[in-house]
Amino acid sequence: MFQQLNDKINTSYETEIRNKSTIVLKMIEDKVKSYKWYSPFFESSIDFSEFKISENTIEILRCPKVFWPFRSYGRIRLTLIDNDGLRLTEVKCAIFPGDNSIPYILLIGLVISLLGFIPFFLLIRNLGWITKTIVSLLV
Repeated sequence: MFQQLNDKINTSYETEIRNKSTIVLKMIEDKVKSYKWYSPFFESSIDFSEFKISENTIEILRCPKVFWPFRSYGRIRLTLIDNDGLRLTEVKCAIFPGDNSIPYILLIGLVISLLGFIPFFLLIRNLGWITKTIVSLLV
């Protein structure tokens, strides 16, 4: 059940770029090294500590921070695949909103709601029918 929900939430796409994957990764690593200024107070600044760069994969983890509590939460994975004949690189991007934890968050919310209603139903069981009707109308 959770996998079906994650499959509906997650998105992916593919595109091609004209540079080899080694050149692209080198450009990104140079950008990371040359980027000196980061401030948690401004949303426009890029936090390169969220980037994980391996051989042919770039992974970006986004999560809320103290100064940006409503910032997006999720993971973006870019996979670079070289096409030797055409000097192109195929880029496969997969976007995982909530980092595949949304079904669990919904389940926890449902359990908390049910646990909150149990004392209400136990309380209402001992009341008369007139009081039950009034309480039901108020709630």
